[in-house]
Amino acid sequence: MDLALPNLHPAVVHFPIVLIPLAVLLTAITLVTEGQRVSSRATALAWLAAALAATVAFFAGRSAADGLVGIPPQVQPLIGDHADQAQRTLILTWVIAVIYGAISPMKPQAAAARGGQILALGGGLVAFALVGWTADRGGLLVYQHGLAVTAPPPPAPDCEPAPAAAAASPPGDRLSTDEGGTITWAPAPGDLSAEGLPVSVSGAISEGEPADGVVALAVDGSGTILLPETMESVQVNAWVDLSGFEGEASVLHHVGKSDTEGGFFAVSTAGSARLAELSGKVLDESELDLSGLRAISVSAAGAHYKGLVNGKLITHGHGPELAPGRVGLRLDGRGQVLLRSIEAVPLEAH
Repeated sequence: MDLALPNLHPAVVHFPIVLIPLAVLLTAITLVTEGQRVSSRATALAWLAAALAATVAFFAGRSAADGLVGIPPQVQPLIGDHADQAQRTLILTWVIAVIYGAISPMKPQAAAARGGQILALGGGLVAFALVGWTADRGGLLVYQHGLAVTAPPPPAPDCEPAPAAAAASPPGDRLSTDEGGTITWAPAPGDLSAEGLPVSVSGAISEGEPADGVVALAVDGSGTILLPETMESVQVNAWVDLSGFEGEASVLHHVGKSDTEGGFFAVSTAGSARLAELSGKVLDESELDLSGLRAISVSAAGAHYKGLVNGKLITHGHGPELAPGRVGLRLDGRGQVLLRSIEAVPLEAH
C-alpha cells in the first residue's frame, strides 16, 4: 500500500503545536500552586518533550521544503519566513527546557526555582506566539499555495523554437517587464552584434552558428551577460542548453559595481554545482547530473539562497542579505551554449 504522506513533516508537525502550549500550561500551574498540583519534574519533562518534537518537526520541514519541485518563485520568501520562525521557536523551546531542567530538582517554593518558573513562563508565552505565527505561515503554504498537496507544475520549458521576431524589431524590444515586475530577455539571432542591445555583454561571448528560435553563444574563455535593472530579492532563471559546451554556467544575482559584490549558482559540465558569493565564500555544493538540463535558477529571498535545476533544488545556503544589484548569466569554458531567455522574477520581502 502506498503511503499518503508526501513527506514526514505533516506527520510530526502537530506534536510541538500541542506540547508547547501544554508545557506553558503546566509551568503556570506549577508556579501558581507551588508544585502542589503538578511537580516541577513533570513540567521539565513536558518542556523536554516539546523541544524534541520541535527539533524533529524543524528538520523534517527543512527536508520537505528542499524536496519540492517547481515551487513558484513568489512562494520562496514565504518558505524562508516559515523556516525562520520555526528556527526561533526551536531555539527558544530548548532554552526553556534547559532552564526548567536546571530548576526541577529544587523545591518549587525556593526563590531560585520561582525565578526560573517565571522566566520559563514568560519565554513559554513567546514560544506559544511563535508557534501560532509559524503555523500560520505553514497554513498559507499548504492551503493557499498548495505546496506538497497538488501535482507539481509542468516541467520548465526547454530550448524549443520560439516565435520569430519581426525583422524590423530592435534588440531593445526583446527586454520586457510584465505587471508583476518580472523582467525577461528573449534574444533573437543577430542581437549580440546589433546596436541598441538592452543588456551588457562582456568577455569571450559572441554569436555562434544560427539556431532556430534560440541564440547560439560561442564561448572561448569567460564572459558575462547582465540585464540592466537592479533588483532586490529575486529569482533568476536562465533557459539554456549546455550539450555543446564544456565548462561552468552561472546564474548571477545582486551583482554590484565591484567584482566581489553579488552571488551566483553555478553548474559544471563535469558534474558539480556550487552556490556562492562573488567574494569567494561558498554557501553550498553538490554533485549534479546535467542530463536533461533545461533551466538553471537561483533564488535569493532575504538571507535564503537556493540553486535549482529544472525547478528542483540542488543547493541551499544562508548568508547576509545583499544590496540590490543586477542579474544575468556567466559562462566560463569553451563551446556553444544555446540561450532561449533570461528571466528575473522579483520576490516579495519577508
